[in-house]
Amino acid sequence: MSGLEKQEADVVLLPDMNSEQQAALAKFKENVFTSSTMARFPPKYDDYALWRFLSARDFNQADAMEMLRDNLKWRKEHRADKVLEEYTPPEVLSQFMPPGWFGHDVNGNPVRYERSGIIDFPGLFRSARKEDIIQWRVVHMMEEALDRLDAASRAAGRRVDGLTFVLDLQGFGPSKVYRPAITLLQEIFAQLEANYPQVLKKVVIVNPPAIFPLVFGLVSKFMHERTRNKFHIVKSQAALESHIPHDQLLPQYGGEPSIPSAAEVKLSGGDIPKSMYLAARMSSDNLHKLNVGRFSSAQVPVTVADAGSVIRWEIATDYPVTFGLFFRGSEDITSVSQMETLVPSHTIQSNVVPELGGHECKKAGQYVLLLDNSYGLLHSKDVRYHLTVASPSGEIRDVTPPSETAAAAASSS
Repeated sequence: MSGLEKQEADVVLLPDMNSEQQAALAKFKENVFTSSTMARFPPKYDDYALWRFLSARDFNQADAMEMLRDNLKWRKEHRADKVLEEYTPPEVLSQFMPPGWFGHDVNGNPVRYERSGIIDFPGLFRSARKEDIIQWRVVHMMEEALDRLDAASRAAGRRVDGLTFVLDLQGFGPSKVYRPAITLLQEIFAQLEANYPQVLKKVVIVNPPAIFPLVFGLVSKFMHERTRNKFHIVKSQAALESHIPHDQLLPQYGGEPSIPSAAEVKLSGGDIPKSMYLAARMSSDNLHKLNVGRFSSAQVPVTVADAGSVIRWEIATDYPVTFGLFFRGSEDITSVSQMETLVPSHTIQSNVVPELGGHECKKAGQYVLLLDNSYGLLHSKDVRYHLTVASPSGEIRDVTPPSETAAAAASSS
């Protein structure tokens, strides 16, 4: 049963709206109910969820519907409805990036603490795959946030409509301006904007370093202005307590040391031991090898017999490489410029941690995995990879690699 269906028996608390916005929400709800693509609606989604998507698109019906459709597809791919019950993060994430929930802000919004200044980003990227970081830091965290917001709203008898972050940047120096970390933070905020609109209420920055304007400029490059305006820098205790009451602060941020529950809160940060690095635990027996020379690229063909099959890949390299996935309609086609793009070519930091991903194939035929070193001025790239195809029946087969010579000969323009 969806949230829209079960809310008949529940009280759904909504933010204040004028008459035009109320009418727009009623129309949007009607459009959602009559749309065949909305048949499988998430259990957590009610009128308030619809309001979030509608307001994020300035009450434009068509834009909000498109955003919602994209979100439902994303939720299915990330199993968001079941993530709190089914997902167990790798030990490195639960130990060095724990949830950090404590108290509420002056508006009753739940507060979450993050000590980004002392997170070991290089160690993190060597010990956790990006998809696990996203699953833990976006999907799991925000599904828990939705539950906390709902509980807080019912306790207060009004809509508590946002999550507050306290972002501690003490220790964040130039050495922390690490490209994979900046790229990850950009992606995290993009995922939050696209899939949890209007849930982030504010980000309170404490202990900002001198390089904060530079870092914020990089991280916020693709943010919506609405999101950028939610960041607040505080440089005094009084300024911090204008956002979070004194009795709701953790002791290390000026709160009362006698609060028993505060001692149970674990915060992020700390050096990750090398024994937890993935590279140290990888089994090269399952990986095929390929060398991609300077100014060249290689294509690895993958034949898919059944529509609905899933191609999955694991890629490790000695230097960053450009990766993409394409559908080739005919074996006569050798240039990716003539193929259908499925995963656009982009640089992967597979020299830091193996790149792990997958794609559901909408049709049978031949697919092409591209490993591109066309812009490699100094180095050829040693690539180790493992490919599988899982059929709709559940059968999983390894992809037999072409010879290194054949793959390189299929280099594309």
